[in-house]
Amino acid sequence: MRLAKPHIGQRKQEVVAGITGILHLLLPRTPDGTIEPVVTKIVEKAVHFKNILTEEQVLYEFFWVDCGSGFEEERVDVVEEEPVGKVLLCTFPGLSRTVKEGDKIVSITVVKASGILESSFVA
Repeated sequence: MRLAKPHIGQRKQEVVAGITGILHLLLPRTPDGTIEPVVTKIVEKAVHFKNILTEEQVLYEFFWVDCGSGFEEERVDVVEEEPVGKVLLCTFPGLSRTVKEGDKIVSITVVKASGILESSFVA
């Protein structure tokens, strides 16, 4: 495990203090000392996640499924038990990562996009 540089720890404290201040304004009845630990935990996890993404030599990107495109089970998550038809609406983006395998560049779906198919509105 690498030791953090002092300026990074100071920057984390500044971010936590800023977010805590904003949340105190938005939630004035919240008891003192309850917001800061939650914000600290979120900031720590966000920084850890960012570090993992930058250490791994892949490209992560969000994607939307185009309206009218065909249903692909590996890329889109839908409510229908028997999905039929084309995508009517993408309701939440998916996350994919692009890696180099040999001479080829491959896109792998990490999190499926959510969508609604045309078959949802057919009686």
